[in-house]
Amino acid sequence: MKTIYISIFVLFLCFSVNAQIITIPDAYFKNVLVTTACVQLPNQSYDDVDTNNDGEIQLSEALAVTKLDISDRGLTNISGVENFTNLTYLSCASNALGGELNVSMLTNLTDLECSNCQLTSLNVDGLTHLTRLYAFSNNFTVLDLSNTAVVDFYLGGCTSLQYLNIKNGFTTYNCAILLDGSYSCHFWAGCNALQMVCADEEELQYTIAVPNSGTVVTTYCSFEPGGGYNTITGNVTLDCGGTNISAVNQNISISNGTITGGTAVNGNGQYHFYPGLGTHVVSLPASAASLFNITPPAYSFNFTTTGNTQTANFCLTPNGVHPDLEVALFPMVGPRPGFDAMYYIIYKNKGNQVQSGSVQLVFEDAILDYISAIPTITSQATNQLTWGFTNLMPFESRGIYVTLNVNSPQETPAVNNGDILHYQAIVNSALTDETPTDNTMNYNQTVLGSYDPNDKTVVQGTQIGLSQTGDYLNYIVRFQNTGTAAAENVVIKDMLSDKLEWSTLQMVSSSHPYRYTLTSGNKLEVFYQNINLPATIDDEPGSHGYIAFKIKPKSTVVLNDAIQNRASIYFDFNFPIITNMVTTTVSNLGIDGHQNSNLFSVYPNPTSGIVNIAMAANQSITKATITNLLGQNILTSGGTTIDISSLNKGTYFITVETEKGKQTQRIIKL
Repeated sequence: MKTIYISIFVLFLCFSVNAQIITIPDAYFKNVLVTTACVQLPNQSYDDVDTNNDGEIQLSEALAVTKLDISDRGLTNISGVENFTNLTYLSCASNALGGELNVSMLTNLTDLECSNCQLTSLNVDGLTHLTRLYAFSNNFTVLDLSNTAVVDFYLGGCTSLQYLNIKNGFTTYNCAILLDGSYSCHFWAGCNALQMVCADEEELQYTIAVPNSGTVVTTYCSFEPGGGYNTITGNVTLDCGGTNISAVNQNISISNGTITGGTAVNGNGQYHFYPGLGTHVVSLPASAASLFNITPPAYSFNFTTTGNTQTANFCLTPNGVHPDLEVALFPMVGPRPGFDAMYYIIYKNKGNQVQSGSVQLVFEDAILDYISAIPTITSQATNQLTWGFTNLMPFESRGIYVTLNVNSPQETPAVNNGDILHYQAIVNSALTDETPTDNTMNYNQTVLGSYDPNDKTVVQGTQIGLSQTGDYLNYIVRFQNTGTAAAENVVIKDMLSDKLEWSTLQMVSSSHPYRYTLTSGNKLEVFYQNINLPATIDDEPGSHGYIAFKIKPKSTVVLNDAIQNRASIYFDFNFPIITNMVTTTVSNLGIDGHQNSNLFSVYPNPTSGIVNIAMAANQSITKATITNLLGQNILTSGGTTIDISSLNKGTYFITVETEKGKQTQRIIKL
């Protein structure tokens, strides 16, 4: 008996499903479905939905329909269409529907035509198969296609449309007949209220036929890729289970076998990357492996679908003893005659040993007056400021802000526009540094009458010698919110020069927490999400920000090559601010006290006795000469150590000659 009862129940259940009648609130819409030829059949003929001719629409009848054309039927309400969940094609065009059309439940939909419907909103969220949309002459102000697969759409005549989001991971091309005969178009003629179009990066080059010059086309309406993607996240930690030091700014390499991208550990000790489908290998660069044992060496993730998250944590332990410090000097507020100039010194422990030591700033005391520093100086001497530091951990960076006042044209010595200010930043410790060439940075800065708060600077200047092409170029991009309201998000986009070795990119410092990616080989993007940068009128000091990074020229650059770069700065959804172009030319540099010379470095500097000369890679010294300010030779040596303890206190120049030329730097005798 139990078997009979179960069979009867199953039979009743099947009958109930097949006989379930759909509620169609609008009688006129129901009549259209029941009595008109609105269903396209597989043989291309048309029929009504009511196949059993009972005057009702059963659920089974609705589920049998894949193509429904109810266009131009005088409809005002199509509630109930959500039951036709197997629809791939729906046309409801030229009906006075008004209000919202919500078809988000029709998840199999590939084609939708809803033009001339007087709609104020359209919900197609989650229609991942929807590729074609014709929705012209409607009244919506916002249209979001980011969760669809739309690549072909027509929106002409939508006079109220202000915001369009087509960042869905699929490239939509400008109106064109494709070679295979298909038609692809995203045309918005007459949508003159359109303020912003959010698009995928690949289609920015096509979305140029916007209705008016005030329409912003951007990809930065969100900080993740459009459409489906995966997430790789993790941290890099030194002394795991012990001090757990975060490896801040440690580069992460992510490769799919063809293209290698990159990101870095942020200030919170984490990194994030958003790959698509395929196998992706996550690893640390070889430079990290030379200092640390890396556990595990790498991760490999094979993504066959999107929406997945994988964690890739790395643990570092020191590999031998490698003390290594570096220092960099960047301008924060440019020098103007008679005004204060501000500089930022950043020093970093890029080795694997805890370090203590000092940082010095050498400057021209006669024309620059020390005003203040954060943190406060440890000591001050003529032409020099000194800060002591202790227990600088591996991966740790510390910064110093210094404010100096520039002499005016009325002071003696006078400073005028176009004059050159000479600076040198130095970091020292008791340990023997593995790469002493980056323990010193020279910076020669031109005095300006005014400056742009959104700019780009290369610290090495407009020229480098051919022997310096193996050294880093240090760039800083400064930005300031000069608008009238806080900027919620800021993005720096920098298409790096093809004369730069993109794989050597290293982030140095930033004013605010950030995430960066290096994709497409040379596309550097720095994301400041939720930065809430104040406007100048509300908080002038707080309205500033910057990102500093360093990168090496390619080994293939030759004499007279010009390395050019500029950046685009995006404040929320405004047009980007394009910075000045910075150019560094590879040239034959001789003796020039005004050029940044990284052919060699000297340390300690200032000094009361011994001067050590550290030559750049592949360089050997022929002769070193010490001269005074009058150009008179004082001392000559053929070695890398010179004793100047017998000289009077003051400023001298040291000229180092090699087989490839000679260069000069300033030294201070204490």
